[in-house]
Amino acid sequence: MVIRSKMLSKIFSMLCCKMDFRVDYSWTSCILGAVLCLILPVPWVMAAITAALCHELCHILAVLLMGGKIHRMTIGMGGAVMDSSPMSLWQEFICILAGPVGSFSLLLFDDFIPKTAICGFIQGIFNLLPIYPLDGGRVLHCICKMVFPENQANWICSVVKKCLLSLIICFGVFFSCFQKLDFFPVLVSLILLSKVSGGKISCKEGNLRVQ
Repeated sequence: MVIRSKMLSKIFSMLCCKMDFRVDYSWTSCILGAVLCLILPVPWVMAAITAALCHELCHILAVLLMGGKIHRMTIGMGGAVMDSSPMSLWQEFICILAGPVGSFSLLLFDDFIPKTAICGFIQGIFNLLPIYPLDGGRVLHCICKMVFPENQANWICSVVKKCLLSLIICFGVFFSCFQKLDFFPVLVSLILLSKVSGGKISCKEGNLRVQ
């Protein structure tokens, strides 16, 4: 037991030494948080924040366990974006998937934190959409780069992104106009567009970026 405690303490100390990074906040994210607290029930807002923290902590833990180093985390309207040191494609693949896995793992505690488990499930599904720069889009990008040259991989991901976004917008307009669901489906489509609008795939991306 003493040996295990020493090993865990050593691992914890090693991880803490690698967690020397900067966290930046945008004023728009603060305003969005305040508006959500006014519009939505506070317990649900706190559950969504807790689920998002779990998601990002799983990304961080995976990067550190893979031997990477985190340089900066930026929290804005599109969520949290984390920059880390360069990694191999397999390491990048694992670190990206760690976030959605952490979100889905909250379902194991649905008896104790049901609201957080629901938010984690929704966030996990949303982030796995194969739309760059969401986690699903980055996973698709990794897989394509394992099979095709980088230019072709970027082209495939761009085409998939444009097709899916077009379908989502069409479904949003259809359900709003013909299924009498008012403006809500279109609003969801616009929120998705705002989250992925700045996600141009870089041909010279040298470090891991996860959301």
